[in-house]
Amino acid sequence: MSRRLRAWSLALVAAVLPVSTLHALPAAAAEPVHASGTTVNGEWVLDSPANFNGTLLLWSHGYSFAPVPGSNAPSSAVRDALLGEGFALVGSSYAGGGAGWAVPQGVRAGIEAIGIAKARLGAANVQRVYAWGASLGGLITETLAETRPGLVNGVAPVCGVLAGTNKNLDLALDVAVAVKQFFYPQLKLTGYASAAEAQANVDAAMQSILARLADPAKQPSAAARLLGITALTAASGKTRDFSGAGLTSSVSAAVETLQTALTYGTVGRYDIEQRVGGNPSTNVNVDYRNRVTPAATERFTAFGFSAGLLSAYAKTIQTYGARVTATKTARKAAYGLGNPTGVLSDPTVTMHTQYDPLVILQNESVFYDRVNKAAKNSLLHQVWVSPPATYTDGSPSVSTDGASYGAGHCNFTTGQYVAVVQALNGWVTSGSYTAPAETGGLRTSLSVPAWPAH
Repeated sequence: MSRRLRAWSLALVAAVLPVSTLHALPAAAAEPVHASGTTVNGEWVLDSPANFNGTLLLWSHGYSFAPVPGSNAPSSAVRDALLGEGFALVGSSYAGGGAGWAVPQGVRAGIEAIGIAKARLGAANVQRVYAWGASLGGLITETLAETRPGLVNGVAPVCGVLAGTNKNLDLALDVAVAVKQFFYPQLKLTGYASAAEAQANVDAAMQSILARLADPAKQPSAAARLLGITALTAASGKTRDFSGAGLTSSVSAAVETLQTALTYGTVGRYDIEQRVGGNPSTNVNVDYRNRVTPAATERFTAFGFSAGLLSAYAKTIQTYGARVTATKTARKAAYGLGNPTGVLSDPTVTMHTQYDPLVILQNESVFYDRVNKAAKNSLLHQVWVSPPATYTDGSPSVSTDGASYGAGHCNFTTGQYVAVVQALNGWVTSGSYTAPAETGGLRTSLSVPAWPAH
């Protein structure tokens, strides 16, 4: 598993106090507060500064393969910066440590955490509550806001799975089908007996890909197929570690992106299948030839490959690729694991990296379209983070190199996280939205492509 994948499971470690602290008297307004505890909904942690400004931030963490402790911010640096501005912060691990696709657990834990924070800080002192979260936590955030209107005053999903569970898992299936067709015919697509079996499938597929790249005779065709798959599935052309500057870097980015998608579409799929009682994904009605768009063709031919070759890849997948039918009850149940409708009740600011190898940027275009259909545009603003124009490729084994922001899943700086909270707070408190300054890669407009066609 790559460093990026392992990094999803990291969380801020907080001390755990007895559950009895839930019933302690509210702290005086001038006193800083740090408290934590455990309930049936997981470990929670609360921090509030002496200069509390009346705004409580509910943080929802992202996907984790293993249980995590409670956290109330994406990092200690973000936590400290927001405390310095007067915000109070609360968050939870979710029940059982929040491992897996724990959307209902995250929503329940968030509702409870708000109540705990109000009890600790004094309900009269908490004037506003904003829900925010990253990755799966972004989906949890939006699900909480849509299903419990009136509970919060503002919403900020960042790098969120805003197209919903099924749409993203269907796309991961497309990637797996292409890898099975072109690299590893033995790849099992659904119905794993265990997480270990699912992971073994990923490992074997990646070994097959890397072996072809290491063989001089097979390397050219392997590189073309990798870049063809990423073009046809609209996968990110850059990652934190690979800038996509030139063929070698682009192929490396494709390898990392496909490993990311396969891990989500196999190990992640196993978890979801256990939750919904079967396979929720399908590609039965997908016409892969429709994926040969002008943008996909331009991207592929930029490396010297012909447009006809990309069309041939799409035709091969269409004709010979495996077809998977969803279990109807499982697919319906998976919609209950998060499927934003766009029916907003509160001011909402989203943020996404331009190049996201896990939760593709097009989640934002799907979300925008749903909000537009619901005629709730006045409640949505979207901001983006683009990577530096050039950056040196890094190493998956090193956490401090590569792009410092804008390329990679949830690859934001402390300042960018703080900026989205400031933008939301300014909008809620003044009634007028002021976009954050376009500095350090942060952008207030970006041409976002549509979701891959069927």
